[in-house]
Amino acid sequence: MKNIFARGGIEFLAVLLGITASLYIDNNNKVRELDEQRAEVYLLLKKQIEDLREYSDERLNLYNSQVNLMEDLVSNWDSFKPSSIDNKDRYVEDIWFSIKNSFKPDLSTYETLLNSGEINIIDFETIKLFGKLHGFIQEIHDVQKKELVARDFVEQRFLLEHSQYFKKYSMPYDLLELLDATRNDEVIYANLKFILSIKTSRIVRILSLKQKIKKLEEHLRIIK
Repeated sequence: MKNIFARGGIEFLAVLLGITASLYIDNNNKVRELDEQRAEVYLLLKKQIEDLREYSDERLNLYNSQVNLMEDLVSNWDSFKPSSIDNKDRYVEDIWFSIKNSFKPDLSTYETLLNSGEINIIDFETIKLFGKLHGFIQEIHDVQKKELVARDFVEQRFLLEHSQYFKKYSMPYDLLELLDATRNDEVIYANLKFILSIKTSRIVRILSLKQKIKKLEEHLRIIK
């Protein structure tokens, strides 16, 4: 009888050890899989921030050129001549195409990780820094909306107060000719100055964004 109990105890212990080993191996596998998933998320985020930095640099070059053109137009309002512009279509696209020229980086990688919940497996500081970055970009979008509103107002002003000029000109590529013809309209001039201030503000904000990008890149470099 004692042998039976002893044999049963050994068998029970063997089963228990087998279950424990199985759970240990399964847990290690899960930990390894989580570590691999976490490493992949960090790689994706590092690529996202690298792309954002490159995009911001490219857009800054464009916006600095736009502001220079707009400043020249506003500063020489009383004397500018459309005929002095070599490539008027390109000029108009640069200063007037608000949607085409807007700051709209592709953040789909971050947003996908956020929506899927995968973002939650990385460290909290990275989550916080990306959240602030995303919110700051939204602020830039909000500023850009003001430019679009002001631009649409000028176009409405053309239509409602200066419709006679549309017998000869049309929007958008005859913008300079319409500005020339309505040079004495102080409301139009005031809105152009407002648009210039918004374009300048966007540059300042993107420069600030670049500092946030740099801080996030420095943080990600220390993450293994």
